[in-house]
Amino acid sequence: MAKISIHMDSQSRLLKCKITPKNNILCDFFESEIQEDPAFVHYLKQSIDKLSSGTFEISGNAHCLKVTNTVYEVTPLYQTAGTWVMGPLSDFTFFLGEWEKALIFHNTS
Repeated sequence: MAKISIHMDSQSRLLKCKITPKNNILCDFFESEIQEDPAFVHYLKQSIDKLSSGTFEISGNAHCLKVTNTVYEVTPLYQTAGTWVMGPLSDFTFFLGEWEKALIFHNTS
């Protein structure tokens, strides 16, 4: 199972993450698209919860997220073709939940 570790960068005071096995594109998605926005986390969780069939897709500043009821796919918008990452939706929802917990802790400390 994939793992995520989230910490606050001491200089920027922004959340940063590391995912094992290494997943730079997904880390970039969390750090640049979600950032410190709990409302966006909530929106993504609600959209995923409502998904029974079909696809949910959203484009942000630097990435496109596509979700089905079984897998997620993150594609950087400004990198060479063929650069993307996908995995089980359960991993993405787990990472999203951990990011939400880190946001709550970060905003209360």
